[in-house]
Amino acid sequence: MEYEVKIELSGFKDVNKFKLEKVDEVFSILKSLDDEIQISLVNPYKLTNYSFDVPNAVKALLELKEDSQLEVYLVLLLSNPKEDSRANFLAPIIFNSDNGRMAQVILNGEEYPSYKMSASLNEFSVE
Repeated sequence: MEYEVKIELSGFKDVNKFKLEKVDEVFSILKSLDDEIQISLVNPYKLTNYSFDVPNAVKALLELKEDSQLEVYLVLLLSNPKEDSRANFLAPIIFNSDNGRMAQVILNGEEYPSYKMSASLNEFSVE
């Protein structure tokens, strides 16, 4: 599905549209529709118990409702072997599948002290 960026992804200021392609239940690829950029993603809920509060401003931009079809992913820095790949738990990307809008949220590390900016997949049980 294609998504319009409502809050820019860190490091990708001029990219406004992406296509989300699922590899499997754990991994996905985010492909820019503007150029050749591809970002690897991981589903945090397949790694650990993960939750955060979506700021009201983000809810408004994404037009989130209680019954909205949301997906949340983390940016993944790939390594070889894949278990050494690292995910950023403090900057989730939220996708509203109902209207094709997406945004990256930067969480306050003090509010979420158990989340790391760079957590290795080998810390989790990944199939």
